[in-house]
Amino acid sequence: MVQKMTRLQAFNAVFKLFEIYYNEKGTGSVRSSLGDRMFDPESGNISIMLGTMNFDEGMWEIWIESINEVLDEEGFNNYDGLTTLQVFKAIPLYLEGFYRTDSFKDIMSLVSDIRLIIQDKSTDSILWKEWMQCVHDVVSIED
Repeated sequence: MVQKMTRLQAFNAVFKLFEIYYNEKGTGSVRSSLGDRMFDPESGNISIMLGTMNFDEGMWEIWIESINEVLDEEGFNNYDGLTTLQVFKAIPLYLEGFYRTDSFKDIMSLVSDIRLIIQDKSTDSILWKEWMQCVHDVVSIED
């Protein structure tokens, strides 16, 4: 059975992936690229808002547009949850929509890595495995 997520669960899983990516890169450039408003000032970690809609409305609107673009491309007229692959495909669209520039090298590197995984349909990469763990972590939290 294919695991499905809500739009909010998907959004939270994406930001968990960003947090892993930020921690692995260990550079301030990823943090500044993602924007300080995503970070908890006390912990320095990305602040995901599980179970709540307490985040930047502009970020959310771009996220919904990105998800809708993937669903439209795949011919889905009725939303009944999002698959891990659909959400993964939406990440580059979201990042490009949010930044509208290629001046953020770390972010564009992540976009390129995601697109390579999608093209090769490889589920053997570290990034894909990290993504699947993020999805599991978010979906396993009971509302």
